[in-house]
Amino acid sequence: MDSLSQILFRTTLHPDQHDAITLAHTLLGQMRIGLFGGASTIPMLPTKLTCYGEEPKHGQVAVAHIDDTQIQTSLVKFQSKQTQIETGESFPLPGIDYPCTFEELVFAIVELLEPFLQDADQIALCLPFPMKDDCILSLPPTIHISEYLNASLSSAVASELEERGFSVKPITCIPSVCAAQTSAVRAMPNSKRICSLYWGYGTNTAFSMPSTAILKLYTGDSALQMVNCVSGNCEAMPIGTLDLSIDRDSADPGKKLLDKMVSIQNIGEVFRLAMLQTTEAKLVSFMCGRHFLSLSKLPIDTFVSFLEAPEGDNLLAHFCQESKEDLQIALAVANAVLSRCVNLLCANLASTLYFTGAGKDAENPAVISLFGEAFHHTYLSKYFETAATKLLKDSLNLHCVFYPANNSLTKSIALCAAINS
Repeated sequence: MDSLSQILFRTTLHPDQHDAITLAHTLLGQMRIGLFGGASTIPMLPTKLTCYGEEPKHGQVAVAHIDDTQIQTSLVKFQSKQTQIETGESFPLPGIDYPCTFEELVFAIVELLEPFLQDADQIALCLPFPMKDDCILSLPPTIHISEYLNASLSSAVASELEERGFSVKPITCIPSVCAAQTSAVRAMPNSKRICSLYWGYGTNTAFSMPSTAILKLYTGDSALQMVNCVSGNCEAMPIGTLDLSIDRDSADPGKKLLDKMVSIQNIGEVFRLAMLQTTEAKLVSFMCGRHFLSLSKLPIDTFVSFLEAPEGDNLLAHFCQESKEDLQIALAVANAVLSRCVNLLCANLASTLYFTGAGKDAENPAVISLFGEAFHHTYLSKYFETAATKLLKDSLNLHCVFYPANNSLTKSIALCAAINS
């Protein structure tokens, strides 16, 4: 009979299997190759955008913020005394519940922006997907949009505006990680080193560096620009049997392995599959095992509710009420799943800090702008900040503080567009 420790080792959930230093240097090597123009599984995408500049004293920006689930529109009004935000309509992101074309995505964006177009001076489009020259490079496996490759989003939106009789306005496409970095720069202007970290349906980071340091651009421009590091694409990951099962059933097997290992869509599923193995090993009672066998999927909200209140009134606590041993096993597995996820995120973050040279000075810690669906969960956000602070300091000798960017992204998207227009 397998012990819990053996099961955790077999599924790469055991804490002894996660060497943050090795993982960070693996990612760092891929980043260097990608930024200098070599073949890498981590795309390093210079954005030609800066997060530094004066906030405008007037002007209005129509914002379409696309995240992993919806399109949210707003009108940001810059004024000398106070910036005002008028929230517009939102709509589920096309391509999630049903397949759609790139043209239908553009139609939805412009349709939602239309009430603001008469007043807006410019348009900001913020997306969580990797982009180059305003073209979407790839999409998560959960989003099914066709005909998007080599199609410029800004040009397509401009064409749709002309067809509707609107004058063409300046349009800026902004990666979400860059908007998050802009948010932290405005909130903490005295900080010298600021990076951003996304955690939701995957992960990636962003940072600023001089254009002259980006060899593949061959430019003499010394201005700082943000670089979108699509680290979730990394394939050199220590995956286990449960990860192989999830990867095999995905739309892109063998690709974007780091994304899949930290995605909030998969965390609950990894926990469910691990509990099935404890059932097979007879480490939990028959009733507890039968409950987990009855599940076809396990949403992140259900997983987090259990960790928040292991003996409370929630589904998984009910599953484990047969005995204290059931609860102890389930909690140990749940914490192992979340701990591995945070360790992977810390390695991802550490590689960015190593690359930029940030976080070495305890007196001037790096500022990490956090955003993404995972950080909307208070428990996940606190767990990450506590564990990451300890791991980065104790194991990697890196010092950082965290800035929550989720609630200030709309203004930062507009500001980034205004600075770079």
